[in-house]
Amino acid sequence: MKRTLGSWVSFAAAFMLSTTIAVADPPARVLLPPGLAESQLRHVNSVGEAVGRCEIFDASQNSIADFVCLFSNELVTPLPKLEHYRKMECSAISDSGKIVGYAYSPVRKECPPLQAFLFDRQSTVALPLPSLSSNSASLATAISSDGKTIAGVCDGQACVWEYNGSSWIVAALPQNAPGLSTQKVCLSDSGMIAVAFQRGAKSAELVLWRRDELAAWQRSHCLETEVSPCDVNNAATIVGSKDIVLDGRLVTRGFVLRAAQDSTPQDIELIAPFEGDNFSTARSINNQGVVVGWSDGVGDKSKWPRSFVWKGSKAQSLAVGPATSPSQAFGINDHDDVVGLLEREKDPHAVGFVLRITEMP
Repeated sequence: MKRTLGSWVSFAAAFMLSTTIAVADPPARVLLPPGLAESQLRHVNSVGEAVGRCEIFDASQNSIADFVCLFSNELVTPLPKLEHYRKMECSAISDSGKIVGYAYSPVRKECPPLQAFLFDRQSTVALPLPSLSSNSASLATAISSDGKTIAGVCDGQACVWEYNGSSWIVAALPQNAPGLSTQKVCLSDSGMIAVAFQRGAKSAELVLWRRDELAAWQRSHCLETEVSPCDVNNAATIVGSKDIVLDGRLVTRGFVLRAAQDSTPQDIELIAPFEGDNFSTARSINNQGVVVGWSDGVGDKSKWPRSFVWKGSKAQSLAVGPATSPSQAFGINDHDDVVGLLEREKDPHAVGFVLRITEMP
């Protein structure tokens, strides 16, 4: 009997855990069934709704479905694909349920290779966002909590989309020089702060923009440093990854920067990986300053990624699964709900998880 997507996708409680981080009961909810679904959750809004992607396999491990998904009220809903595109990736979800991301692998030559999209639950289709120029590639990488501002990239430029009451208007963020390119723009929940790493012919800098009293975007300040920002909160605290040289080797460290007008590269605080690991990355920060990410021993087959939570001290293990279960935490909201992916013993596929931190160590 042929199964429908709905018969394959469900949620369940999982795992009895003990670690330095206490979590709610049930401690984690994951996309099931074991062995037949691969999933990950990338962003969670303040009401606990999460977005990610899911791939479904048959008993022979052949892929039979691949879709962007919304997790809401214990249900997983596949999102419709953007017209003329085979694949989609989601980036974020607003508190009102607007989902942004980008589509790729177009079926028509005249379509841009990457197309920013918006999905609103009040409609039944994903809609393309306007670009700065005709047929230019675009990605939507973040959305404000109220769903009225979207940040992203158009033809390599940092940009924002603003809703004027009837349509979305795109504009490039102010630059101090031509030819600067970026790959991702982070946006605070308030929609008042944007951050991106930009590279030019002779420059590489972390740039922060703020809205002024007239709601116009202004280039606030920048740091001449190479980093990969992943998120920014309403207090202009930025998190992400930075490559450094340690003992003659290039390694990656998660970082936290409380941006201010007089910030310097020396103000960047690095997050050390767990003992024995050589890699860390900070992926999300909420408005209470709680950071999540993961630590790993890259290149060492005896190591695996382990989720962490950080708040002003050192990274602490986040209780997602058994101690030997690899996991990666991608997002956190202001209620300390965390989303990510988890690998389980005897399951060939990683699964998305949702949990709530109830106690910090």
